Amino acid sequence: PLSARMFALNILDGWVRTRMVVEEAVALRDRIWSLLGLVVSVRPEERRLMQDKTALLIAQLALRIWPQYWPDFFERLLELVSSEGRALE
Repeated sequence: PLSARMFALNILDGWVRTRMVVEEAVALRDRIWSLLGLVVSVRPEERRLMQDKTALLIAQLALRIWPQYWPDFFERLLELVSSEGRALE
């Protein structure tokens, strides 16, 4: 259910903001990125909330590890927008 997914994303968001170290962020970045691609398969009425929270997590990760540990962040972001941009609207 949506409430469980949002609860898990909120827990992850709090951890990313307060307790995560750089090595963990590097390990987590690809998993979070792939989660954004999976949000497309969520029911339309739940999609916007999941997209927003996942995008926030990606932004928090980028703040912590870009550019040193995530040099291709913007290239990946542009690829995502150009390949799946319409599906993510």
